[in-house]
Amino acid sequence: MSTDKKLNARCLYMMAKCELNAYYNSGVVLDYGGYDGTVDSDTKPYKTSFKELKAAYKDTKFYKMSI
Repeated sequence: MSTDKKLNARCLYMMAKCELNAYYNSGVVLDYGGYDGTVDSDTKPYKTSFKELKAAYKDTKFYKMSI
């Protein structure tokens, strides 16, 4: 609901990190090399916020800093 792009980018990054944590703790992949960007039916729910962050906020200073 915020109109501040920097705040929105930070929030999406935090959401993405939570998704990543849930992904690793879900048991979908047993090793830590599984988050390679491929999307299938098992991993799709865990990969939405990073994708949105890149698509909508790649022009922000926060995105560039986080990469």
